[in-house]
Amino acid sequence: MNDLDIRKQVHQAVDGMTKTAKEDPWLAQRILAQEKGEQPMARKISTSMVIVIVLIIISLSAALAAGLGVFDSLYRGGYPDERLPVLETVSEPVGTTETTEEGVTLDISQAYYEGNRVFVGYRITGPLLHIELHEGAPEKEYEWYAVDENVVMAANFGSDNPEKQQMIQFLDGSGQRWAVIEETGLADGMVLEDGTRLDIVSDGEQVQADGSVIGWKECIVPDDHLADTLTFNVRLLHSRTIYFQDNTTLKQASDQKGGDTEVPFTLNRNERCTFLKGSTQREDYSAAAAFTCGQVDIRGTLFMTCPAEWAAAYDDWEWNGITDVIWDWYVCQGDTLIAEDAVQAVSGEGTTDVEFELLLPKMDDTSGLKLVPVYTKSGAHPDEAISIIPVP
Repeated sequence: MNDLDIRKQVHQAVDGMTKTAKEDPWLAQRILAQEKGEQPMARKISTSMVIVIVLIIISLSAALAAGLGVFDSLYRGGYPDERLPVLETVSEPVGTTETTEEGVTLDISQAYYEGNRVFVGYRITGPLLHIELHEGAPEKEYEWYAVDENVVMAANFGSDNPEKQQMIQFLDGSGQRWAVIEETGLADGMVLEDGTRLDIVSDGEQVQADGSVIGWKECIVPDDHLADTLTFNVRLLHSRTIYFQDNTTLKQASDQKGGDTEVPFTLNRNERCTFLKGSTQREDYSAAAAFTCGQVDIRGTLFMTCPAEWAAAYDDWEWNGITDVIWDWYVCQGDTLIAEDAVQAVSGEGTTDVEFELLLPKMDDTSGLKLVPVYTKSGAHPDEAISIIPVP
């Protein structure tokens, strides 16, 4: 839609592909097949989804009215991340507020810095969205950064936001129509004082009944920039985008309204962590895992040395899927399965090395933890489980 929407859609798409890819290693082939000829389907929002969104908004509004923090309000309003109630407990009150020339106010209410990650909870109020609809063609000459033939916005796009959805339906390809959308929102990621970018890991936003937005972000601090105290900057983006539906041709231009606004806040790092480890040596592969147990969650990395064909499977989009390879790891406590979706990312180095990144919710009792390999064809192999034990 515009720069803000594109960032959010790309981020959501990558999340969706990552979660699905480990369940279906041949997904990439189907994606390529679609690129070769299949037309994308218009994204629709169902009546049931509208009801769900309305209920979430009502729940969030009630939560905030009850004096709950942003993390707790998001969780109680339906955002599905079990770490949010924990963040509500361990986060620090920040209370940093900034208002832009356009009258948009960003309030950084809560934040937390642990290990190499920073979490922030925020609320944005003010004129966040303004849309103009026009018949005919724009009188001003614009430099179109995108011109798509045989693309009609109403047939190929959709939005959960009622105002944006009205704009989309207005640009229906029946003639010449154009629209202007001005929007303010928080950029992905954060930056340090020296300009170093912090990549985003997780985030989420919810629109309130009054039009304001509450949300949260989790970002990674590069190892060479870690310090006991750091100043972080979140950035408000101000965009103005023009859409011109010239019959069946969609044109897009950016007419920047104003500059970005950076809002700084400073945090001390929490280092109250414990550590777990485990390893195995098998005939076909070896693996070693290390976990850090913080106040918010348990993060781990598993390094596996295996046949080159296994390692190539994770990065080769044309992999045939014939060989039975380890594609996932289940987490068990004793004989009880506690997590089927702990693996967040997997990558092969193209030789014989594979790295799995794992995430678990915070646990008071970590005794008896085991990692069970899951193969593409034969499924889980409990007999190959790796015991995870505390580091002395």
